[in-house]
Amino acid sequence: MGFFKLSAVFLLSLLQWEVHSVSPPNLKCPPLSSPGYISQCEKTCANLLAPPAKICTMMAIHTCKCDKELLAQTGTSGESVKCVKPEQCKVPCGPNQHYEACASSCQPTCEKPTVPEICDKRCAKKCVCDKTYVLSGDKCVKPTECKKQ
Repeated sequence: MGFFKLSAVFLLSLLQWEVHSVSPPNLKCPPLSSPGYISQCEKTCANLLAPPAKICTMMAIHTCKCDKELLAQTGTSGESVKCVKPEQCKVPCGPNQHYEACASSCQPTCEKPTVPEICDKRCAKKCVCDKTYVLSGDKCVKPTECKKQ
């Protein structure tokens, strides 16, 4: 059964490629991009923080593709794609949060509103609370909104 699924995915990908290889449309791509094929698996600013897909079909569409090491800015695609370095991404974060390419692992929380002086200095790409907000679970709230225990 596994062989059949793999064969079906391969056949669909091949058919998709055949359809697109006949005559791709002429595209007027903006700077830092060129015509090419992209799949749903491509990293973009919009999915920068998402874990890698466990299953990803390689079915691709012909469109404007960002140059190497650049990502499509959130909300842009096709002939209006804006390609940026990963650290320039506008990553969708929750209310009262913003994205940092190198965020500290020590964040102010309701339980510990001040960050300790000794902290793990490793950084990670993630959304962090805006100034004057603290982490409560996975939300950023004003310290006055923290639940009293």
